[in-house]
Amino acid sequence: MMDLWGYRIAATLQQLKELQQYSKQPDIDLNATCPILDGSNIAGVTINIAASLIEELDLESSKIQINTLRRISLFGGKMSQFFQEIEQLSRRFEEDLRKRKFLFVSPDLHQLWGKKDAFGLGNKFKDAQEDIEEAGNCLAVAQGTACVFHLMRAMESAVQTLSGELNMTVTHKTPWRVLTTGMDGKIKKLPDSTEPEKQKKNAWEEACVNLHHVGSVWRNDTMHPAKSYTPSQALEIFNAVKVFMLSLAKL
Repeated sequence: MMDLWGYRIAATLQQLKELQQYSKQPDIDLNATCPILDGSNIAGVTINIAASLIEELDLESSKIQINTLRRISLFGGKMSQFFQEIEQLSRRFEEDLRKRKFLFVSPDLHQLWGKKDAFGLGNKFKDAQEDIEEAGNCLAVAQGTACVFHLMRAMESAVQTLSGELNMTVTHKTPWRVLTTGMDGKIKKLPDSTEPEKQKKNAWEEACVNLHHVGSVWRNDTMHPAKSYTPSQALEIFNAVKVFMLSLAKL
């Protein structure tokens, strides 16, 4: 999916309209030769900026019009013809844009789009980082269920780490209640006679509390075809998984 700020489209349209206004200036000689479309003049800069965006968006009609403008410039066409084709470019650009569908990312969530290490885990849980990023992307475009699916995959890495540290046997089929109950039992048996042991046990207890919180907002039937999540539900799960994984990363 293309990552594009809306202001680029708005700014390009505005620049093309401003370029058209030059034709109405009293000192413009419409019989003069049109400028070379390079970086040495306003017309060249404007057309090249528009051409770059049009190429990114693959707007076929607009690309053809860009080529028309470049030919006029290359073969020394008149300013009157040049301005007519600028007006045509603006029209085609707008028409091409009407054929495209763009996704809006909420200002509250746009920081999640394409964010690397969205949970701030550093080098921990590297196998989960791609799914965490994708979960953020899905959340940013209000795809709640898809976000939760990616979070489930990320949690698999965390749960495997957890089970290995506590010598527990856990698979993707292990029910949530069995997992949390087994974790509680293992943590209670951890030694706590020294200060380092107490701190370690406290850290595990914190991770367990956070895991319970994930379970309180999660549903064991997530993978059921009929189950879906709203963006707000997915955001709650996203934050709960983040807190859990951060607590586990400290261990």
